[in-house]
Amino acid sequence: MAVSYFDTGKDSLASLLAIYDPAFARFSPGLYTLAEEVELARELGKKFFYPGYILPGFSQFDYKMRIGQVQYLPAAGRWKPMPPPGELPLQITDELAAKTAELEAVLQQWNIPSRRKVYPFFSLGYLLYPDDYMCAPLLLEIRKPVRKGLIMIALYDPDEQIFELCLCRHDPESLDMLGYQEWEYSPGFFEKGKLMLLQKEKTLLVSSSPEEIAVAIGDSMKH
Repeated sequence: MAVSYFDTGKDSLASLLAIYDPAFARFSPGLYTLAEEVELARELGKKFFYPGYILPGFSQFDYKMRIGQVQYLPAAGRWKPMPPPGELPLQITDELAAKTAELEAVLQQWNIPSRRKVYPFFSLGYLLYPDDYMCAPLLLEIRKPVRKGLIMIALYDPDEQIFELCLCRHDPESLDMLGYQEWEYSPGFFEKGKLMLLQKEKTLLVSSSPEEIAVAIGDSMKH
């Protein structure tokens, strides 16, 4: 009828995938296997259970919130109580796109050339050191000369609701260490056909105002 797969860690169990025969869909086999995983986690003495991803506006995954008091993890890494499905504050992509476009428009008004970039390995920053590696999926590369090996990046952080301007460098060694040497993603950052991690060299400015970001970039172009 149904089968599920999960990972076990030292203190937690994480649900990965559930498969079931659609003929039995009315019996909610996904919820059943999820409940079985929770019971197994208790038997194994685990402190935490991770039910997996949900998608706002896509009710197929809402059953995962029926197992009890669930929390969600926003980008800043602070766990928060999960509200009802209709009130999920997780529509980050629209806000991220809108704020990035707002910053882009301000830069254009200031005649500051920029290029929008998708950064598909943003999640790897959380696996390494979030303060040292970029954790943003959508970036603006500022097209101005900087010190050799560095690029200037402007971005919007939807969790902190601020804009950030920083200097970054490519870090090929970390990707090699993680086994991603052969990975490619056409809209992302490339160097000789290979996707690179972006390591923060220096944070130049954090501000709620895109105009302040533009001023900081303009000032840097004078030097």
